[in-house]
Amino acid sequence: MSTVMQVECIKISSVTY
Repeated sequence: MSTVMQVECIKISSVTY
C-alpha cells in the first residue's frame, strides 16, 4: 500500500523537476 503512494509521489516529483 505504501509502495504505491511512494511511487506516485516519486512520479509527481519527477514531473515537477
